[in-house]
Amino acid sequence: MYSQKKDEKCVIRKTTLSLIVLTILLFLISEITNGYSIHGNRKTVQCINVINDSNEIPQGVYLANSSDISNNYNDIVNLESKNLNANIDNINRNVNGFAITVDNNIFGYVLSAQEKDEIIESVCESYIRELGVNVEDISYMKINGNIKVTPTELKLCQLSNSSEISKDIYEASIINKSLLDLELSLRTFQEENIESPVIVEEDNSIYMGEEVIVQGSDGTKEVYKEVVYDGLTKVEENILNENVLVEPIATVVYRGSKNPYYDGVSFLERPVDGGYISSYYGEDRVNSYHKGLDIAENLGEDIIASFEGKVIYAGYNDGGYGNLVIVQHSDDMKTYYAHLSEIYVSLNQEVKKGEIIGAVGSTGYSTGPHLHFELRINETPVNPLNYIVKK
Repeated sequence: MYSQKKDEKCVIRKTTLSLIVLTILLFLISEITNGYSIHGNRKTVQCINVINDSNEIPQGVYLANSSDISNNYNDIVNLESKNLNANIDNINRNVNGFAITVDNNIFGYVLSAQEKDEIIESVCESYIRELGVNVEDISYMKINGNIKVTPTELKLCQLSNSSEISKDIYEASIINKSLLDLELSLRTFQEENIESPVIVEEDNSIYMGEEVIVQGSDGTKEVYKEVVYDGLTKVEENILNENVLVEPIATVVYRGSKNPYYDGVSFLERPVDGGYISSYYGEDRVNSYHKGLDIAENLGEDIIASFEGKVIYAGYNDGGYGNLVIVQHSDDMKTYYAHLSEIYVSLNQEVKKGEIIGAVGSTGYSTGPHLHFELRINETPVNPLNYIVKK
């Protein structure tokens, strides 16, 4: 495949040179016939400037008698024809050279076997440019591949310069890694960022669900590392030494542990965005009372966690709740979400305030799609409406 390309280049060079010579010949003929004119009784030839004014006297330099034109013209044509034939003969002349092959694929021909080293060096430089590494950092570099120079007889037009050959070899090795491969190792100093560590502390002066952040700052360090490449792929990176330049300062997160319920503060987010309250807390029931709020809403609408916490129950409840999710917010506080059509969370999952945990349904003891929502303190249901933040 590669030798076929070189033959095609040879044909192109022949054709190009022939066209150049013919163009020069036609130009000379054009100059002789158009650049000169015969006039006067002596039929002499002068080089005439362009005349814009009919009264202007032609100015020029006497060149020859008209009888000389034919002879000179024929001499020029014969000379150019000889030069053309000589150039074509030179192109087709056989010379001794060397074929550059990689894994038995011919990539070009050169006159000197020493050009192999230049080609390998140029291929290495192409890899280095692509990787964007500093030459001074390279500790080891090796090209693996069956690169050969083989003496051969070739036509002059088949010769290539080493830069063309190295470019073709590099591009082919990127496509077919088994053709040629690079091993490269470098050792370099790099300045890297040290992220500010995060420390979380509970604070009983801050309400649950709230936090105060005291921002720290990142540090910097100088890292001496060894990096190994296989071709263009980084395969290994080893840290040889580190030196901290600037120590990082920790970021402290003060997370609230104070229960807002005991201060009578509204802290719950409404668990369903729309709908209406169809049954309130405390309404009479047979042998009992209503332990929460019923919020009527379309089947499948999203249900969110009213407060952050941990899922301690997610499944079907035979006691009338149907599909039920229970989220524990502290040792003494929980919220219940009942009659769900779908449950989107699992046992022991941590959920955030506002996170979707299920969908409105009508499972268990239910007369239509709605959410039964409870707030319990020390296992005792309390009126959740008193603690839902009003929008």
